[in-house]
Amino acid sequence: MKPTLPVILTACILALSVTACDDFFSSGWGSPREYSADNINVTISNLDRWIDRTIGNPPLAKLVSENISRQVADLNHPHRAQFQRAGIRMAVESSGLGVALFTNALTILSDMADTDDENMDAMLKGVFSGIQRDFRNSGGVGAARNITTIAAHDISGNPPEFSDVAFVNGSTPSEVGQVILVLTLAKLEEENINDMTYWGFDLKAFDLELSGGKVMIVGTPDPKAIVLAAYLNLILEEDNGRFADNFLTGAIRDAFRNNN
Repeated sequence: MKPTLPVILTACILALSVTACDDFFSSGWGSPREYSADNINVTISNLDRWIDRTIGNPPLAKLVSENISRQVADLNHPHRAQFQRAGIRMAVESSGLGVALFTNALTILSDMADTDDENMDAMLKGVFSGIQRDFRNSGGVGAARNITTIAAHDISGNPPEFSDVAFVNGSTPSEVGQVILVLTLAKLEEENINDMTYWGFDLKAFDLELSGGKVMIVGTPDPKAIVLAAYLNLILEEDNGRFADNFLTGAIRDAFRNNN
């Protein structure tokens, strides 16, 4: 059986519910700051300060990730990998996904122990619907576009894979898992797939397919789907435990392998 995104998203939601404060909320939600796009000047010396300022401030995170996406278009940028990783972290922050997951998963967390399978199915549909609504309202598709712009030049081939020297090799499993969620939800939004049509859905809707343990291109996917495929292949192919031992990426990995 081909793996369906409901299985993957269910695993991700339950995994993130257990580790909700791991990375999404590493410094709290914060409060809105005064800023101007004209004042954004991201350099290697102030990159960490920009990361700190964007935590809990999705509008600022969006602007800074856009700034970085323009900078790393220069493949000769002297600090390109460091900027790419930071830019993608800020794009994830700008998506509002952390708050959407935390807000919508609380009910299912409290009710899981007393819920049978039939009612759990309905609860998960409600969670998906709430997350997708909040993701849409936070501009999550725009965040996925920034991720794609930052990462796309480091990906090639079919199956799509990152180069051996790509920035992603320095990313944590949690960062990788979060990017997979943002890209997946963005594609669901663009394809107008909502909670009523999740069930029975698979990667072919994105012109992708799992074959031989790798996510392959089988049509003409847009760039976001290709980047999603590369991130999925990253966690499917490694065998040193880096992603398998992480609660989030391990759940995604198992969802594919158990439903293939």
